[in-house]
Amino acid sequence: MEKRVATLHAYVDLWAEAYRRARRALLSLGMDPADDTFQALKDADYAAKNMGDRWENVSLGEGKRVMSWIWTVGRDAGVTETSWSDEADRVLWFRACARRDRWKEEVETLEAEINRMSVFFQYFAKLWDDAVVPYPATTLELGRNAYCYKMREMYNRLDEKTNAGNSEAFLKWAKFY
Repeated sequence: MEKRVATLHAYVDLWAEAYRRARRALLSLGMDPADDTFQALKDADYAAKNMGDRWENVSLGEGKRVMSWIWTVGRDAGVTETSWSDEADRVLWFRACARRDRWKEEVETLEAEINRMSVFFQYFAKLWDDAVVPYPATTLELGRNAYCYKMREMYNRLDEKTNAGNSEAFLKWAKFY
């Protein structure tokens, strides 16, 4: 994965340098240096500040982001900065809603899995309990019963751990996010 990321960074740097060469050529042909369309490209203009959850993830200290000029180039002439920014905010809002819905679905899936685990453990605890010989007559049957009790208790403990604080704490954490 790191190799893939490094390759993508190199690709971005390659295209940034191509843009800089094209801008220098336009300047040598007489383009106004103050032209807003083809501004000087700095590394900070295209560097990702936080790679956690793509570019819309807000990290500590990034309360209000200033969007780089490269994201506003090429918008229609009649579109104002405010309307374009409002549209970008709407897109971010819908993305945040979709992310929230995915988290809700993940929590529901985990709750269902925990319930299935509990049913599974209870089923096998009962299965081992039913395998116990009621009145053991031989040492072999006593050994078999001991093993059945051991397995039943193992599944009962697993069921208790599934239904105890471990899963509840996790679900509380998951619901928080």
